[in-house]
Amino acid sequence: DRGRSGATPTVFGRTVIDRGALLVRDAHGLHAELQALAGLETGRIDIAAGPYVADDLVAPAVARLISERPGLRVRVTVVGPEEVEAEVLSGRADLGLGAIECQTPHDALVIDALHTRRLFLACRAGHPLAGTRPTRDQVLAYPFVTVMLKGPVAQIAAGGSGAGSRDLRRKGFAPAIEVNSLDTAKRIACASNALFPGSASMLATELACGMLVRLDYDSPVLRTHPALVHLRHRSL
Repeated sequence: DRGRSGATPTVFGRTVIDRGALLVRDAHGLHAELQALAGLETGRIDIAAGPYVADDLVAPAVARLISERPGLRVRVTVVGPEEVEAEVLSGRADLGLGAIECQTPHDALVIDALHTRRLFLACRAGHPLAGTRPTRDQVLAYPFVTVMLKGPVAQIAAGGSGAGSRDLRRKGFAPAIEVNSLDTAKRIACASNALFPGSASMLATELACGMLVRLDYDSPVLRTHPALVHLRHRSL
């Protein structure tokens, strides 16, 4: 809630934060953790999430939660993964979820790592790499369509000829086609030679109807490393 003294967490948000040490490990775990907040039939929680975490973890958990507790009000704001911290620090969000490599240690924040999730590279059915076992160089010769990348995957991707380029100002890798909407990214991949990195759940619909196919390619860096972000000091 926002009063004269500034931003303070909602009752629901405070309770989630206090239970944060028990942690949310996946979408089922996030739902179970929220569901365990007995007696919280009303209230509001504001969540800021990067696109991948919003799609993979937050969406299914919140959907189940509000179906069981319709009196709750939940606001999910999808932001760039590097913007999650600012949303929490400003008080606009009770909780933040985003790639851990995009979070910077801050005295006022607690950043808790969640379970790593595997990503797959997907492309349109008629893509030159479809049905092959491409090498890394072949993969990186095609444009990536995704969010800003950081960490090991950014270092690997920057070595290719077409996936994108280093962004020194933002200290990461800017894909050739940078978007902040995964639905938009998938639509671009369906109609071009761009490659989209997504989790199994993100790709399920497009794979089932043949709009996208999964490349026979894997790498240790094709993983997401989500983290839960909240303020260190919260008074009840």
